[in-house]
Amino acid sequence: MALHHEDRINLAQENHACFSCLKRAGRYHNITTCSRRKQCTEIENGIQCKQYHHPFLHKKNVSNVRASISSMTESSKALLPVISASIGGQNGLYKHANVLLDSGAQTSLIRLETAEILGLEGKCVSVTITKVGGEEEEMTTKVFKVQVTSLDNQKTFTVKAIGIPCISDDVVEVKTKEIAECLSLKKEDIYRGKGPVDLLIGINHARMHTGQTRQAGNLVARKSPLGWVVFGGTSQDAHETSRILHVRYTTPVDLSDFWTTETMGVAVTTCLCATDKLSQIEREEAKVIESSCQKAGNQWVVSYPWKRDPALLPDNKSQARKKLKATERRLMKNTEHAEAYDKQMVAMSEMAFSRKLSKQELEEYNGPIHYISHHEVLRSESKSTPVRIVFNSSAVFRGHRLNDYWMKGPDLLNDLFGMVLRFRENEVAFIGDISKMYHRIRIPEADQHVHRFLWRNLKTDRKPDVYVKTVLTFGDKPTPVMAQIALRKTADEAKKDFPEAAQVLKDNTYMDVICNSVRTEEQARELTKCIDSVLETGGFKVKGWLSNKAKKPSTDQGERKEAAILYRVSEEKVLGVARNNHADVFTSV
Repeated sequence: MALHHEDRINLAQENHACFSCLKRAGRYHNITTCSRRKQCTEIENGIQCKQYHHPFLHKKNVSNVRASISSMTESSKALLPVISASIGGQNGLYKHANVLLDSGAQTSLIRLETAEILGLEGKCVSVTITKVGGEEEEMTTKVFKVQVTSLDNQKTFTVKAIGIPCISDDVVEVKTKEIAECLSLKKEDIYRGKGPVDLLIGINHARMHTGQTRQAGNLVARKSPLGWVVFGGTSQDAHETSRILHVRYTTPVDLSDFWTTETMGVAVTTCLCATDKLSQIEREEAKVIESSCQKAGNQWVVSYPWKRDPALLPDNKSQARKKLKATERRLMKNTEHAEAYDKQMVAMSEMAFSRKLSKQELEEYNGPIHYISHHEVLRSESKSTPVRIVFNSSAVFRGHRLNDYWMKGPDLLNDLFGMVLRFRENEVAFIGDISKMYHRIRIPEADQHVHRFLWRNLKTDRKPDVYVKTVLTFGDKPTPVMAQIALRKTADEAKKDFPEAAQVLKDNTYMDVICNSVRTEEQARELTKCIDSVLETGGFKVKGWLSNKAKKPSTDQGERKEAAILYRVSEEKVLGVARNNHADVFTSV
């Protein structure tokens, strides 16, 4: 599907779609409030799009690849930079061809008839030709790799060119003897023929447009890699333009990812065994993380999987200090946000998710050191936590980025479609979120010191204190895999005593969300108790359980307390989709 940008916009508007996720928009769902809102993933010239629309609606900044092609009448005596050269083809075939060196074109072109005669094989592409007056013509053609040999010095060059039926009108014959004398050249130095232009070489092959130049009035000769090429004319000469084209690649819109979820359950796919889902590199990276897992009490200690020596990390305290000042300035503009931010920092320290380094430890530690900056993210939908602290491990300092030093590890998340099916399979469904999952996994001291950060409780008149993170940091490249491996090892250790609960944690968990369904309420209560017991052995715990089966309040206090874990608020998000527990239906967010 290759709709123009305007057509894609109109299609989205006609279907009342949210410009961020392309789901149906509504009063409380648009591009600014969309829960799936994220930055467009399209990258042009190495820069990611700054907008927050869906990639389907991205407008390509495609410059018209201009091929300004003009042939002159003989009477005008104005010459295009055309030179004769040899074009090579398959099985030793070659052709003496007219080559136009057009520095105003951003791409190169070859006449399709020439490519066919030479038996050239190319790669299929779609191009759009924009003619004078804005008329557009789309065509499917090929891109060829063309071997061009100079008739002067026999040097061969490779040119990548798009095939089109006709590049320009025929080149007329000129008297090369007079031109050569005018430019102090020999007649045999100028290789210029007549007839159709077979190949146009644009500025994408810049070296073909370089060389020594000579000038006589408005007539210029340049010693290009293919030989002397002559062009120009007198200032009084009028010329007639035979053809001006704008040729550009047509960028097709790939909707395969967008429609993937629409084909779940009906698309025919080959069965992939668990061992085949991971590449050899992914298996090795997973093994590195698994081998580093150790138990300290009832909590896991997992080391970061380094692929580069952390000793190469620079001490970026100066950068962290500047980032801290910028964060403080923003927070001081809103007292509520400042208090909430500082309160979270204090809570992290009190819950041992971070710790302040003593003066002695700062002086005596000799291992790798790196600081991570932090900033606030506003959460308008949350009254209790209006801001959230985000640590940035992707900040660049002197060409070094902390996230680049780690292996990413494999994607160990369960299949989302299978989880939703199992969640709706039986009559009694229940769901639970693992509380602060990343913060339940500790990291060794060496990894803590590359997670240093500065904070001074917004008291800007004193030096900031130095803290370290003691747990996994959200935003670090390998932390999703580290968390999943710790959870799976917890399930494996309890498999003998709680086989069903362990299987649920391995098969029906998506990051920190546990979804499952059973036949009866009694089974749900028993299974959630077992899951809680298994999680406790790994230092994890569930915030609270939700179920679709509410029952009348019991007179027994213990029974009411037991049931409370299953029957809570009426609406909650399940894997990003709003679900009404009482009505037992999914609704759009």
